Amino acid sequence: MAVENFSDYLNFFNKFSFNYFVLSFILLVFGLTSLFLNKDNFVKILMSFELIVLANILNFSMCAAIHDDMLSQLFVIIVLTIAAAESAIGLAIFFAYFKKKKSVAVKDANLLRG
Repeated sequence: MAVENFSDYLNFFNKFSFNYFVLSFILLVFGLTSLFLNKDNFVKILMSFELIVLANILNFSMCAAIHDDMLSQLFVIIVLTIAAAESAIGLAIFFAYFKKKKSVAVKDANLLRG
């Protein structure tokens, strides 16, 4: 795309960033609906949480790119690291649950106590 002046560049960037905000909203809606619809399977719940977190990370990263803020981009990296640790802990709990119960149903999750 040939950019004639700076206002054309800003107009293109605003249209481009709007698509990412719509994508972030769609990911958030998918994550929330799958969280409310799939309450019986532990893996689906974990994937729903990951969709919600990734939608927020996409939203934060686009805001950081629009405002050209390095601190916000650092915040995005920190949140992404915390999300990876959260999914690792969730998978460890899932494997312990599956090893004990041989099922992925959430209804018998109280077997992991003590």
